Amino acid sequence: MLGVCNYCRSAAADPEVIVENLRTKMEVAIERARGDHQYECVVAFSGGKDSTYTLKMLVEKYRLRCVAVTIDNGFMSTQARLNADRVTAALGVDYLVFKPASRFMNNLYRESAASRTLHAPSSIKRASSMCNSCIGLINSYMIKTAIQHRAPLIAGGYIGGQVPKDAALMELDLRVLETTRISMIKRYVEHFGVAARAYYDLGEAAIQRDGKITIINPMLAVRVTEA
Repeated sequence: MLGVCNYCRSAAADPEVIVENLRTKMEVAIERARGDHQYECVVAFSGGKDSTYTLKMLVEKYRLRCVAVTIDNGFMSTQARLNADRVTAALGVDYLVFKPASRFMNNLYRESAASRTLHAPSSIKRASSMCNSCIGLINSYMIKTAIQHRAPLIAGGYIGGQVPKDAALMELDLRVLETTRISMIKRYVEHFGVAARAYYDLGEAAIQRDGKITIINPMLAVRVTEA
């Protein structure tokens, strides 16, 4: 096959087939999440184009009852906040903003930048140590929000290249998750102080709640152009 590299020749399946399979699995999870919950989906919402498109799609196409959640990590621009306010108002969804204490976040960034032992080498191939610490806080807050409101779904706006393609759909067993996070939280406490527990520990609610939370990244399961 002239002009076709060995990676393309050895690809397991047509990319369109892969996306279609991911979308089918995601839609099954969405249908399973429908119920009498206050919210069916917690959407991690930055105010940028990818999370905006994700929120719009889940609300308008899939008719999910969503709550949009923004973590202001100290780097959220004024324009992003304006975008987020306008989008959530236009879509008619509830909107929560959480801004962690600046002192804690500044310490998190400093310690993450200086430490070579906080994160495994494999985890900082896609993003820096600072980004990993920050996204860990964001993920923890999203899970805690879903637990609080008994929402069966959490949605992110990740696109291809930011996370592996199999991250389009992931199931979290809450009891197992809290157990596996013990060593991670210990590292955060060692580097960031005891205040880290308030941001990373899922608490007793995770241990007491049965069942699972499904995480979806719809942008990995749809074909959409930049336009």
